[in-house]
Amino acid sequence: MSLHDSLNVLEELCATPGVAGFEEPIIRLVKRLMTQYTDDVRIDRLGNVIGTMRAPREDAQTLLIAAHIDEIGFVVRHITPTGFLRVYRVGYPLDRVLPSTPMAVHSDDGKRHFAIFGVKSHHSSTPEERFTVTPADQGYIDAGFRSASEVEAAAIRVGSPVTWWPNFRVLGDTIISKTLDNRLCVLAMLKTMENLRGQQLPVHVAFLGTMQEEFSHQGGAMAARTIKPDMAVAIDVTISMDTPDLEGTQLSEATFGSGIAINRFAYHPVIPFVGTLIHQKLCNQMIATAETHQIPFVRTISSRIMTDASSIQHAEGGVPVVELGIPTRYTHSPTEMATLADAQAAIDLMTNFVLDLPPDIDLTRG
Repeated sequence: MSLHDSLNVLEELCATPGVAGFEEPIIRLVKRLMTQYTDDVRIDRLGNVIGTMRAPREDAQTLLIAAHIDEIGFVVRHITPTGFLRVYRVGYPLDRVLPSTPMAVHSDDGKRHFAIFGVKSHHSSTPEERFTVTPADQGYIDAGFRSASEVEAAAIRVGSPVTWWPNFRVLGDTIISKTLDNRLCVLAMLKTMENLRGQQLPVHVAFLGTMQEEFSHQGGAMAARTIKPDMAVAIDVTISMDTPDLEGTQLSEATFGSGIAINRFAYHPVIPFVGTLIHQKLCNQMIATAETHQIPFVRTISSRIMTDASSIQHAEGGVPVVELGIPTRYTHSPTEMATLADAQAAIDLMTNFVLDLPPDIDLTRG
């Protein structure tokens, strides 16, 4: 089945709010979607959604496939007497894209209120201000209220979450939307579940929609301590390097149309000793699967990117991990962009990786 037939699901995933710490709507949606493919779906106390497909052999190894379901956003920290909202960032939305950006303020009664990030009028800006980025915590959101009492009447409080306004578009093979990081990968995980339904699996597979990846990366680690997997795959977006501002920088090999990125090493140059040390045997198994089934892929290393694998690898006595990335442009902005072809490559790779996995794969080191 073509991914074009699942665009309505992707649009719903992208539109459903789930700022880290406020994930209830996306938890409910992902649980409902997972339940189409397995009866064994549960939500842990932190909010991670876990759907398990079991192999016939009870003592089979367990593979964990993780995709985070939370999103970046903001939280209201102050309401001015005249009805404007001051916010803090949750995760790392780009400050420089905020002025005049359509926003959704989510009230305590579950309603979504249209708003914009305020911007000082051109006619009243100094020449210096016209080229200055205002940090999110110094800006404000305008939802059309005239007083703090109007905000209160709309059930918007200090602590209410704020997201980008839904803006899903499809241009041929290209998808443009808020929150493709990481809802496109959640769709890829769900389609993998669909492909594996009814198959004889060589290992148990736990599909994990993780919490708090955009805030602390600890949701996946906590779930892994409960699941106790023998190995894990984390799928997330990765930077597509084919825009004019990135061409020639050689930060990564991933581009639109390159297929799924198989990451071989990840580091964070700003935070010392943070990143993912990929398990090379597991990575080689992933590459062999791609080559055997002629699935488009590219080998990468990543800089400035952390995924759930960064924390899952340290769960319990250590978990062999490998990272996959769908090339995506304009990450952490209101309008991210990716291709259906690269997402399909991710689905094909994860499906065949599971089915081809040797039941007693040896992942020992040394």
